[in-house]
This record gives sequence, structure tokens and C-alpha cells, in this order.
Amino acid sequence: MAFSMCRWLPLAAILATAPALAAAPALVDGTDPAVVMELMRGYGSARPDKGQDGNPMIRGRINGNGFSAFFYDCDADGANCGSIGLSAYFDRADVPADAINAWNRANRFGRVYLRDDGKPVIEMDVELTGGITADNFEASMDRWSAILQDFDDNVVNAEREPEAQVTTP
Repeated sequence: MAFSMCRWLPLAAILATAPALAAAPALVDGTDPAVVMELMRGYGSARPDKGQDGNPMIRGRINGNGFSAFFYDCDADGANCGSIGLSAYFDRADVPADAINAWNRANRFGRVYLRDDGKPVIEMDVELTGGITADNFEASMDRWSAILQDFDDNVVNAEREPEAQVTTP
């Protein structure tokens, strides 16, 4: 009897770990934008769209800030994309370039620039080639959420000193 019990122990060990194996995070890559979109919905709203280049795109909102996720490095059919570029546009033309430059110097992740119309855009890339774990993707979204909030609070909507009034006699 002991011999037959020992024979079943390895099988019992495998079956006991099966739920843990099933719960292990799958890799997130650019082959299925719906998976990326579903993970983004954990941070706010997200809906599918198409970019001007025909590649998939996601429009989302985190903490009141709208953003777009552009899929890049896609094959000719606009599928199997290698990365996404997260981008948020702020409708404020009065953000000074020195505030943008100071933010860029102080922050490793996220890059900010002024569009031709003087309104700021913030961007961050997420590499998906070969796949990344769901935990890694969520860490990138946590960072993106924090970057959006920090930039919105401390640059776009920062209190500014009123410009000195020049009077002429």
C-alpha cells in the first residue's frame, strides 16, 4: 500500500499547484489590443479606436485626464504591435516653457513638450516586444497615472505669480 501511495504523491503535488499555475499572469503584448484595453480599464475608462495610420488605438481617462494609447511597430496589417505610446494633451496655452523644462529635468519617466499651438503634451512609452507580465504592465500604468496627476497638479494647474504690470507715466 505504501508503494502505491508514493506513486500518487507526485501527481497530487502537480494537481495541488495547478490553481497557482493557472493564476500566474499571462504575458501582455501588442497582439491583442483588447487585453491592453481591459487592463487600462482598471485605471478608469478605455475604449477602442483606430489611429490615422490604421493601427489600433485606445482612448482612455484616468483621474479626469484624457489620454490616448497609440500602438506602434505593428505589422502591415496593423496587428502584432511591439509597443504603445501613451499621450495626454492639456488644453492650456499658458504653461510656461521653463515650467515644462523644469518638469522634464526633475522626472525620469514621461516627456513633455509644447505643441505648435503652445499647449503641453506628455508622453510615455511601454515596450511590449516579446511580452511583459501583467504585473509589469500594471506597474507601467501606475507610473503613467502618477505622472499624469503630478504634471496636471504641479505644472498645468500650478499657481503662477501674476505678471508684473508695466505702467507708463
